[in-house]
Amino acid sequence: IRVTVDVAGVENPDENIKVEIDGNTLTISGERATRDDASDNYHRTEISTGPFHRVLSIPSTVDAKQTSSEYKNGLLTITLPTKKEAKPRYIEVKTITN
Repeated sequence: IRVTVDVAGVENPDENIKVEIDGNTLTISGERATRDDASDNYHRTEISTGPFHRVLSIPSTVDAKQTSSEYKNGLLTITLPTKKEAKPRYIEVKTITN
């Protein structure tokens, strides 16, 4: 399972983004830096500033210990592998002759 979140505008993502798994819940939180550009007159900005918080439900088959995250070009990608025992197990069918 892969989750990608737009976190453009976060300064020092290693310090300002928190990813947490608790049971079947994935929580992503952080804070985008507030702009102090009082001299700039913005008509509209597409990236909000301040704190953000996202909560997602995830399947119980996710292996939290193997989960990883990567930040690149304003995107946070979280990879949630499934537990080995959650993957299908194929059982061979044997024919018995009397």
